Amino acid sequence: MNKKELELQRDKIWKRYHVAPMANYCKRKKNAIFISTANNLKHEIAKLEVCYLLRKQKQHFITEATRNNEDIKIDVVVLDTGEEIEICHKNKKADTLSRYKEEDVIVIHTDKPVKKQLDAQRL
Repeated sequence: MNKKELELQRDKIWKRYHVAPMANYCKRKKNAIFISTANNLKHEIAKLEVCYLLRKQKQHFITEATRNNEDIKIDVVVLDTGEEIEICHKNKKADTLSRYKEEDVIVIHTDKPVKKQLDAQRL
């Protein structure tokens, strides 16, 4: 895929998300890490590590973005591939985890090494 095609793909995926309390026309800034005080520090550090690893691979992302049609907030969206990454704690409910699995959302647990989990789930 050449640079122009990759940029078109990134923009197409980027347009599927918006800032949480705003309308669909208000987009998240690319490659910027937004934090939420509703999450704990381990959660935010894991999100930072995921974003760092993505940028190291020269991939683009958005954080704390909301799906346009479903009003579901996602921790990290990889714009190059369309993958959604959710950072979870060990006490996450089983039904939530099964929903993520059905939707092919990559789940990263804060109590395990982030790089190993990300590498294993992105194969």
